Amino acid sequence: MEDESINLSIVDLPYSSGTRQSANRVASQIPKRGERWAKAGIVWDSSFSSFGLSTFANNLFRLLKKVSKPNAHIYAFIDWRHYPLLAVSIEGAGLFINNLLVWDKGMYTLGGNYRSQYELIIFASKGPPRELNTTTTGNVLKFKRVANGNHPTQKPVPLLRKIILSASDKGDVVLDPMAGSGSTMKASQDVCRNCICIETNDIYCSQIQSKLLGKKFIDREVEYGFSKV
Repeated sequence: MEDESINLSIVDLPYSSGTRQSANRVASQIPKRGERWAKAGIVWDSSFSSFGLSTFANNLFRLLKKVSKPNAHIYAFIDWRHYPLLAVSIEGAGLFINNLLVWDKGMYTLGGNYRSQYELIIFASKGPPRELNTTTTGNVLKFKRVANGNHPTQKPVPLLRKIILSASDKGDVVLDPMAGSGSTMKASQDVCRNCICIETNDIYCSQIQSKLLGKKFIDREVEYGFSKV
């Protein structure tokens, strides 16, 4: 990507892997979800530690600053455990943190004590943010989570459409550096934005190709471990 070529970035790091590493938990200790991760070819228990996640995030946000246009928005999904870690990485890259959004999933998930019903979304930007296209959006976004989706941490397309419509214009370029099942691309297509997705997992590269792009898939470089759309 050329420098200052991206209008909007949506980032969903594998932050839950750092949580499990820190707690010495492996995917097999989490029924159903662990099985789904294994079937998807994702080995979470050999993934990032919290320190590794921090190092990865530091590099990622420096690169996002480089390719983002001035005033471009960056939205980064995160949980309450790793919000401080990610906030340091974002500000350390020279980006602004403008707000903290809450994605209310409408129902809580498995667990104990106060069971999780939300995820956080850090709203950052390269310099002061461009104005939103609407002034009637609060910082709590209520969208149902994806049940039994194609990816263990799949984000709902309506939520991503809302963000993309609010923070970009028709024809703008949206970047998702960890594309998963391609929800950001689907949301971008729905509202007439261009989209660049990067994904290291061949299963999801093939899924994006077959389900979203068809013959429009223009460049697949699996020998280098990523696909670019």
